[in-house]
Amino acid sequence: KNMSAGRQEAFDHFRRDNQLNKKLEEHKRILKQRYTEAKTLGEEVNQCRNRINHMKGQYEQMHLRLAAQLTQDEIEKHRGLNELRTTMEQEQIKYRECFNRLKNMKQEIEHIQHIIEKDRLQMLKDFD
Repeated sequence: KNMSAGRQEAFDHFRRDNQLNKKLEEHKRILKQRYTEAKTLGEEVNQCRNRINHMKGQYEQMHLRLAAQLTQDEIEKHRGLNELRTTMEQEQIKYRECFNRLKNMKQEIEHIQHIIEKDRLQMLKDFD
């Protein structure tokens, strides 16, 4: 809201002593922290996805190479291929966990943003 200089000064004084402002500042601090956590999680999700895609490529190449040399039964028992599959499955689990945490964090961030907006409006209403 645009306020005159005198009204802005009165509001700043009101806000300094207002309990709601202390809550508002705490929510802003938490929101900033959640943004940082979400950014880190987002980077982790992308790294997991990149590692999974890289491993898929390796797996397909190895499988094709082995298919030219071995029977289907021998391919299924091939140690290197199985280790790569296991590593890929573990990475997919990690990806899903990070993705779900990121999804939950998004909801939490939206909730905190809503609370901040509600507190801001309440403080302006209390001032008027």
